[in-house]
Amino acid sequence: MTHLFVDVNKYLDVEGQSSVERTVVRSGVPITYVYLAFFERETTFNALNEFFNLCTVPQLDTQLRQGRSLKENLSFIVDNGHGEDPDSPLTKMCLVRILISLKIQRITQRSFAEYNSKRNFVERVHASENMVLAQHGPFASKQVHANARIGSPEHEEKMEKMAENVVECLKTATFSENQLIAIPGPKTKVFNDEERLQEFLKLSEEKKASCGWTYSPVKGTLMNELKQLWGFNDKKRKYFDDYVLANSMNVEKSSWLDKYSATFSST
Repeated sequence: MTHLFVDVNKYLDVEGQSSVERTVVRSGVPITYVYLAFFERETTFNALNEFFNLCTVPQLDTQLRQGRSLKENLSFIVDNGHGEDPDSPLTKMCLVRILISLKIQRITQRSFAEYNSKRNFVERVHASENMVLAQHGPFASKQVHANARIGSPEHEEKMEKMAENVVECLKTATFSENQLIAIPGPKTKVFNDEERLQEFLKLSEEKKASCGWTYSPVKGTLMNELKQLWGFNDKKRKYFDDYVLANSMNVEKSSWLDKYSATFSST
């Protein structure tokens, strides 16, 4: 999966009679995670855990940091792919989880769906990736375990070897004067309760309100690093508390939702 951390400091202002139009330059720091599609399914929680892994990449520190802490407002632009659509209840709960875990003020996810999908800034990074991949040509998939059975540990080992070569190739790509950051898909997770959360979302509104199910992050090196870098909130929380925030069921309005965008606020 490819991400582009847009450089918000590069913009063009056009002054009108009664307004100022600001155009953000479509440049920034590109990063790509290379996964083994056969062994690593594309799920909503994979996207969630991938973002937390991104928060620990040293090259992205200046993109995420404001002073000594994480930027208070995060905005994602997606192409409405699997696990990304802002209209999905599961996606909304994951966005709220990022908001709470990283103690930020506001998080927004906007989808450039359907005929707008190619307007997503990250599409321009794919052109740079495709160029170096085409120049390289086919990658050898039988450097180890030439006759491995599909789905076996040997099969996974040989695909990981090929993925290493793909990563090295992608590292030679550049975009907007920035070197592409290419990394093997992360294995570590902060949250692994996707099935439990889906069960909660299937409950009726009455049963959700009386449900006492809770979740907490997986303890490990990734969570410890997030806690050290950004003061990650590792406290146990109720699913229903997140649901209340996601649907503005409290006194103060905390969410703004439509088909192609979702915004959540902690205040």
